[in-house]
Amino acid sequence: MSDEQPHVTVICPDCETESKIPLSDLEGTITRHNDRLHDGDQRAKVDPAITDHVADLAAEDLGLLNEESWNDGGADLFFHEPVVQSERGSVRTAVAS
Repeated sequence: MSDEQPHVTVICPDCETESKIPLSDLEGTITRHNDRLHDGDQRAKVDPAITDHVADLAAEDLGLLNEESWNDGGADLFFHEPVVQSERGSVRTAVAS
């Protein structure tokens, strides 16, 4: 097993750059970049392909991509607009009545 820390791809469309950042340094690196080069505007970000994939994995793990699991016959559920859009579908939030 490797002790090497995972790296995450960060992109900045304004600077036309792409970097691999250690996970533990991710937030600080993005914040410093945006503060220094973009007056704090959120320009640099985690590659959207990665965030989409993570959202898909989480939604699948929680059973949110399977419509049958949204309502098991218990409380009525009211759905909000999709909160996560990805290649594999939308994840919707629900509130029980």
